[in-house]
Order: sequence, then C-alpha cells, then structure tokens
Amino acid sequence: MPLTPEGWTLLKTWEGCRLSAYPDPASGGAPWTIGYGHTGPDVVPGLTITQQQADAFLQKDVAYAASAVERLLPGVALLPGQRDALISFCFNVGAGALNTSTLRRRLLAGEAPAVVISQELPRWCKGPNGPVEGLMRRRAAEVAHATGAIEPKQATPPSRQGVIQLPVPYLSQNDSATSQGDRMCFSSTCAMAAAFLKPGCLKGQGQLDDQYLALVQGHGDTTEASAQVAALQELGLEARFRTDGRIEHLIEQLQRGIPCPVGWLHKGPVSAPTGGGHWSLVIGWDPATRQLLMHDPNGEADLVNGGYVSTAIGSGQALRYSERNWGRRWQVEGTGTGWWMEINPAFLQVAGPQ
Repeated sequence: MPLTPEGWTLLKTWEGCRLSAYPDPASGGAPWTIGYGHTGPDVVPGLTITQQQADAFLQKDVAYAASAVERLLPGVALLPGQRDALISFCFNVGAGALNTSTLRRRLLAGEAPAVVISQELPRWCKGPNGPVEGLMRRRAAEVAHATGAIEPKQATPPSRQGVIQLPVPYLSQNDSATSQGDRMCFSSTCAMAAAFLKPGCLKGQGQLDDQYLALVQGHGDTTEASAQVAALQELGLEARFRTDGRIEHLIEQLQRGIPCPVGWLHKGPVSAPTGGGHWSLVIGWDPATRQLLMHDPNGEADLVNGGYVSTAIGSGQALRYSERNWGRRWQVEGTGTGWWMEINPAFLQVAGPQ
C-alpha cells in the first residue's frame, strides 16, 4: 500500500471528498476538480461521480504521488510517517513542485528527513494572495505526522486529551437589529462559520449576522438551505447542504479546522424530539467525554426535556452538548440522517514558497 492507514486518514481528511465537479478557486474555471482533489481532462463542468468512483480516482492519484516521491528521492531513507507526509504534500502541490523544491535538494544531499520536513513543508502555504490559513494547518498536520509530534498521554489530564476547540467568534440571534431575530438561527450559525473561515468577509454596518442575513435574503428566506448555500458561496465559501450526517463527519471537519452548522429538533423530550428545527454551530469535540462543543445562537438548550435553560445573550457560547442526547435530536431517523452544512474553504490552490 502506498500509505499507512494513518497516512490515508491524513490525506483524506485534508482533501475532503466532493462528488460534483467544482472550479479552481483562483480562476473560477479550469482546472475543474472532483472527488478527493482529482483533476484532469476527464473532469468537466457538470460532472458527478459515485463514492466508488471517487475512491478509485483516489487510489490512482495516490499511487502516482507515491511513485513520484520514490522516483524523485532515490536512496533517501524515510520512516513510514515521513513518507506519508511527503506523499500527501506531493498529492497537494504536484510532482513538478517537489522536483524543483529546496526540500528535495536537501534530502538528496543527505540531511536528516525529520529536520528538512519540519523546516521546508511549512513554507508551502501560499495561495494566489499570500499565506492561507488552511494550507498552514495542513502543512502543520503533515509535519506532525512525519515527526510523530503527538503529545504524550501524560502531558494533559485524561479528560482533556484530544480535545478540539476552534476559536470561532460567537453570535447571538437574540440581539439582532432586524425583525428576524427569533427565526434567524440558521443565518447566525452560518455567519459564525463564515466570520471564522474568512475573517473580514462581512464588512458592512451593524452586527455580523445581520450583515450576513442581508446576503441570505438576496437569495431567499433565512430558513432555506439553498439561500444559505448561495450566501456562503457569495462570500467565497463552497458549501453543500447534506442530510446524511454522522458524528464522524463533524469530527473530520473539525480536524481540518472547519466548524459545522448542524440542524436539529430542539423541542419535546429527547425520547421524542419535535419542532420545526434549529441550527447551531459545532466548534469542537471532546473524545474522552463524547461531548460536542457548540455555539448555540439561541442560548443553552435543555437537551433532555426540550426548550431552553437560558436564551440570554451570550449564554449559548462554547456549550458542551452530549453526543448521547444531542445526537438523538440530530439523527432523528437513525444513524447517518443528521442535517448539516459541509463547508470547504477554497484554500487548496497552492503556490511555491516565496
């Protein structure tokens, strides 16, 4: 196999998978991409594929990247994690970039791979307009994978090991200056995600979620998923409304540094949730306690009995909602039925180090 199991997870997490062709973020057109970052003359506007086809493309593309690493780095002794990281890097930037890189020159000169990878990979984080946060996070993840830079189990208390918490700004729907405050949970939630993923993208007057609501209303009602998708795309964020959500989807996005808008039923007891639906933003995950860290724009929900413990402004910030109770309100029809918005920032257009 070209990658270790952990290497497959690393690459698939950062590439993400999309079954419909989408344009290059820099050009707005070619080269078109589909699946796990697959490009080529076979990828054209309007193309859709199955998950099985995406997996087949991935196997082929990874095999190509792995062969390029072997061909361009003959005689370089790499540990499995180092090889994984370089294949992920080559998959992202291309064999041509690896061929002309200082990274390759230093490795062929006999420098220690751990040192070279740690120093050279982080330089490859620039897009058309300068350094890109998403690429910086990907390079950091590749370096950590290559060097085994994982915190020892003794470094943090057991209850805190592996906790993800993204520093997303919190917005409350209940202080809206519009007449839509009591029904704009979807807009406030997506506005938080947009403000985090593209700082400064909302630049008008008034509160950020009110500014975002105005964009949504240009495409439809605040409760309509299609209007939310269109508003996010207007801000330069690729988005897709999905109804197949599992906890694993949310964790994968969080590991990529992407918060997740989720739609769930907030009324009635947890044994029989009801309601027209409510949206909030998953910003983190605690694997030890199986809790999701949530920005709830309406306040703190009573997950057991339904309704809200508090709707005071600010009371919904970084809440801990249990997978057990919140999950039953999210995946009402069973595992893999949660409503969520998959957001993919257009940050994978890579330029060389400058």
